[in-house]
Amino acid sequence: MFEVKENELIEKMKCRYEDENGNTATLFRQPERGIIRIVFKSPKNVTFDRLEINVSEPGGGCNFNYSYDKEDESVTKEYLDSSINNISMFVNHVVGLDNAIRLLGTAPDIMADYLGFESESEDERQEAVSRAKYGLITQYPELKQLFDKI
Repeated sequence: MFEVKENELIEKMKCRYEDENGNTATLFRQPERGIIRIVFKSPKNVTFDRLEINVSEPGGGCNFNYSYDKEDESVTKEYLDSSINNISMFVNHVVGLDNAIRLLGTAPDIMADYLGFESESEDERQEAVSRAKYGLITQYPELKQLFDKI
């Protein structure tokens, strides 16, 4: 599983991760283009293609390709299976993170309607939206530093 190693997501739209296999992933957000890019690097003789995901068009998917030296005995089936599984989970995490970031920027009234918060009191709706945004932020380690500034 990938864990955050360098978090510059808020400042530079970039975050670096590493998994237990030594693979690294670097996330680059380009919200103005509706794109996230992910660059994977392996400590072994494996090359992972860069992923580019258009998050402005949900369901578009992405192609993931990799290659490796079949003669290299250090590149085991277990390593490949674990790495690909980690990458798959990571891509899901990153898409969720991007969705959370976009939701955080949504106007409170629109978010309340989207989340189905119905209340006669505007204060209750605002509180429910605040709790929902807090829940989004705390789900993602990359966003927790937002609370450092509060």
